[in-house]
Amino acid sequence: MSFVGHGWRSGQAGDVTGAASTATVSGISPTTFARRNTITLTVTGTGFTAQSRIYAGFNQVATTFDSATQLRCTSFNTTPDNGQAGVIPVSVRKQPSEALSGSQPFTAT
Repeated sequence: MSFVGHGWRSGQAGDVTGAASTATVSGISPTTFARRNTITLTVTGTGFTAQSRIYAGFNQVATTFDSATQLRCTSFNTTPDNGQAGVIPVSVRKQPSEALSGSQPFTAT
């Protein structure tokens, strides 16, 4: 477990199932950062609404809706679940009845 977006990350795939996602993620910024930091992560894509949430792995993080093509997390924890350097898949869930979108890799160094 690790702390992400004001909460501990330990979600399961079953927690985020549903109909196919209508949101897409085309990019994240930054894509790499040193682990054990809290940063602002920007997610770009399509189909976002005010109910859309960013996910780090299977765990929701605090999300700010900017537009139908951009979301932000101002408290993104850069540490993967195992505490080591590695990749955190970043995706979006548009609403509770939808599954996660495709993901973009965030690399913690």
